[in-house]
Amino acid sequence: MQEATNVEHKKAQYVSLLGSIAKQFKWVFAGKVFFVLLGFATSILLARILGTSSLGRYQLGLTVVQIVTIFTVAGFDRGLVRFLPILQMNENQEGRTLVVLNIKISLLLSIAFATALYFSAPLLSFHYFHSDEMTDVLRVFSIYLPILSVLRIVSGAVVGLKRADLTSNIENILSPVVFLILLLLIYFSGGELVSSIFARSAPHLLGTVVLISFLLKKLPKSAQAPKRSVSLRRFLSFSIPLMLIGLIYFLLGQMDIIMLGYFVAESEVGIYSVAVKVAMFVIFGLQVVIPVVRPHFSELSERKDFETLKNLFKTASRWLFYSGLFVFGPILILRYEVLNIFGAEFVDGGSILLILGIGHLANVLSGTTGQMLVMTGKEKWEVANSLLIVVLNFLLNLFLIPRMGTIGAAIATALSISIINIAKFIEVYLIYKVHPYSPKFLKGILAAFCGCVACYFVRWAMLEAGLGYVSIIVLASFSFAAVTFATIWILGFDKEDKMLFEILQRR
Repeated sequence: MQEATNVEHKKAQYVSLLGSIAKQFKWVFAGKVFFVLLGFATSILLARILGTSSLGRYQLGLTVVQIVTIFTVAGFDRGLVRFLPILQMNENQEGRTLVVLNIKISLLLSIAFATALYFSAPLLSFHYFHSDEMTDVLRVFSIYLPILSVLRIVSGAVVGLKRADLTSNIENILSPVVFLILLLLIYFSGGELVSSIFARSAPHLLGTVVLISFLLKKLPKSAQAPKRSVSLRRFLSFSIPLMLIGLIYFLLGQMDIIMLGYFVAESEVGIYSVAVKVAMFVIFGLQVVIPVVRPHFSELSERKDFETLKNLFKTASRWLFYSGLFVFGPILILRYEVLNIFGAEFVDGGSILLILGIGHLANVLSGTTGQMLVMTGKEKWEVANSLLIVVLNFLLNLFLIPRMGTIGAAIATALSISIINIAKFIEVYLIYKVHPYSPKFLKGILAAFCGCVACYFVRWAMLEAGLGYVSIIVLASFSFAAVTFATIWILGFDKEDKMLFEILQRR
């Protein structure tokens, strides 16, 4: 009798946890949908303002700054996500001190690196990018470096306080809206590359100020010195490996852009960068699910509640897979029409988009395995296998890009993403004896297949009728969504999915 009562109590706790997650998921999801639309609009504006060559230079400069930011942030943002929930759970007042220390260190590092980047810009431009025009681009982007670094730190702190919805609103609504408005002003006033870089920096500065204001209210000063429960050594031993993981993952995601900058023309980099941005929509769910569930992974692991942890892992992984599959379907069928929105010269990236989309689909298929490792204290496993994968990615790019150009870069990236996610899946299974897959996944696969068939025939009929690419995208995408949802409805929703939809429908 007691055992049955305990089982029911555990079920009730899990349902309550899912309800809490779904409520946050609602706002993060809304923010990300808005972000996708804004991101699409800003990408189109950038492509039309800059053209293929200037867009290539913009992307190369941004990539350099993002690489340097990994070292200036030093994994502290993820360390805050890991340890702030523990401090809050133990009602410890040390959180403010930890956040302030992280901001100070990151700011000093970013100023030092920005100065170095400013003065080394001519050397980088001449010896690596083979373009004198990259000098001014790198120097202007160096101003952006401290802003981006501090934003990463304060965003990690806010997520660690279980307010992923707030960071989502800043990163996915406020900043993109300001960026879009500034780009519109640039578009109509005739501004170009330098103006676009400043337009990128301004909204992130605004977002940083808003998040710092929130942290000052949420983490008030303590009347007495807080008891230290998280040593600096423990924090650094967690964060520094995550800096390496962040560097590895960034190189894995940007190795293609970095190496294309050396081997091919800037115009080809511009075409490739647009295909990359569109393909990233496939991992839209990662940006929604991961920020919401990872603090709970950390807390459940700390409490040794591995049964609930495994159940949450499976449910979150299924939601993640559905999100990727339902975005990949329309991209698969409509890739040429989508690229045409950016300009006729970008349609050449259709094959690149398809290959990258397949790689990102493999990413979401692995579920939340990476966060399962990191947030449960197994981050060193991530470092070990990721180091091997980034070497493989480098070698594949080095071999394929000189022979196949941008297509070779896409193949190298897709293969590397697939391999690293297989490695993470194996690690999670070996450590926890759990995998995310179940027959429930088949519903989503069948629904997406039916949606793709409908989308294909609608596209074919509209091409035969001579309609434009915008009309084709709208109507064919609608047919995919309608048929996919109808198929899932016929097959029946799972209990967790019903709960999610009910909360999403509430105002």
